[in-house]
Amino acid sequence: MIKLITLAIMFFAVFFASISFNIIFHETAHYVVADAYNLDPEMHFAPEGMSASGLYSMDSSIAYVQYSSDTTSITAEDAIIASAGPFANLFLACMGLFFYFNPKRSQVTKILLILIIVPSFVSFAINILPVFPGDGYYILQYLF
Repeated sequence: MIKLITLAIMFFAVFFASISFNIIFHETAHYVVADAYNLDPEMHFAPEGMSASGLYSMDSSIAYVQYSSDTTSITAEDAIIASAGPFANLFLACMGLFFYFNPKRSQVTKILLILIIVPSFVSFAINILPVFPGDGYYILQYLF
């Protein structure tokens, strides 16, 4: 029974850590690309006391990046910056899959890797959707 409780605690800890890491990694990718374009990006985090339910909202302000722009229209730079976040999540998911299919992995390690892979793919899928205010919206607006 103790082993089961320990595994359950580890399961939830890795799952929530994975979600948090995906958000930070996603926003860091936006920041790095905006910085590469010399747009003076700033990363912002949720104000103290914000509920964790914001993690599942597309317009969540758990973490976000702001940068300066000379225009209000969506430029190629904006589209590239927008695509950096979802593709960072896709990269995490692919790296998780790479390690998952190593034949030397234990079952527990594979379960923990699934807890990293699934949120990464879900984050990619949600963020690439062309729905305002997601990243996919800005990519689609630039393309059309």
